Amino acid sequence: MPKNIETALTKIIRNFIWDDKRSPPISLEQLQRPKKEGGINLLDIKSRNEAIEVTWIKAYLDLSPSRPAWTFIIDLLLHNLNPNKESADPTNPFLLSWDPPTRGPRANTLPLEIKSLLKTAKQFNISFAPIKISKDLKKQLPTWCHIGAPKKTYHKSKDKCLHESHKSQTIKNMLKICKRLTDIRNFSQPHFPRKDCPCPPCKKDRINGCLNPHKCAATAREILSKITPKFDTRTKPKRDELSLTHRRKEKNIQAHERRRGEILFDPTVTIRTSLKDCFRIFVNPNNNSPTPAH
Repeated sequence: MPKNIETALTKIIRNFIWDDKRSPPISLEQLQRPKKEGGINLLDIKSRNEAIEVTWIKAYLDLSPSRPAWTFIIDLLLHNLNPNKESADPTNPFLLSWDPPTRGPRANTLPLEIKSLLKTAKQFNISFAPIKISKDLKKQLPTWCHIGAPKKTYHKSKDKCLHESHKSQTIKNMLKICKRLTDIRNFSQPHFPRKDCPCPPCKKDRINGCLNPHKCAATAREILSKITPKFDTRTKPKRDELSLTHRRKEKNIQAHERRRGEILFDPTVTIRTSLKDCFRIFVNPNNNSPTPAH
């Protein structure tokens, strides 16, 4: 809702309650409280609008195949503001280390609805903040502007081939590229650390336009090595003995589908479902640890 409409509605409500008195004896904030706290449960237009904005943000952060079409348009518009847009494909900026601007000349190119969406997300500290995620979800994260990559992780000229020839847009792509450096058992021809390596992956990369596949594989490995432990696929979680057994999980699924029976609480902290379940609201940035929970 536009700010002027919100202000006008609030004024109408105040005038109705106090019969157009210039100096109301009780503030609207007090009247908006529950009856037990001395209020009358008066509708809070501002809070209601903020709650609606949060539901729109929730829909925008749904990264499943059923994601609404309008969310892709927002991705494109925000991607145009990314200073590193040449090396990254349009994606949800909440998955990146880059924050879209909410003010200034670049932000003014956005529609008011998108600016309002971003401001609400910033106001309530909505961010990608899982305490622990599975290896499969780590592989789905974007390679460029990775949320767990420290400064000076990327080098524009060195990374150019990885982006253009290898199309390495996700961590899964990067792992596949550097796999040849360590896993030589799956190849008929072993990999050699040279420009004209005859191994099958290097041959395929040269056909796709890469001039030095070994160098690109080494660069990919270097980028992956700098990612923080929480999002590093090499991080092996400690066994906490909290997860339910496979049999117990199956019983939970059956009970949920039948809407009958006992569902045992699963205390594991590892998120395995999808990336959309990793977003949190009211996150304290100072408490967002770069290491996974145990």
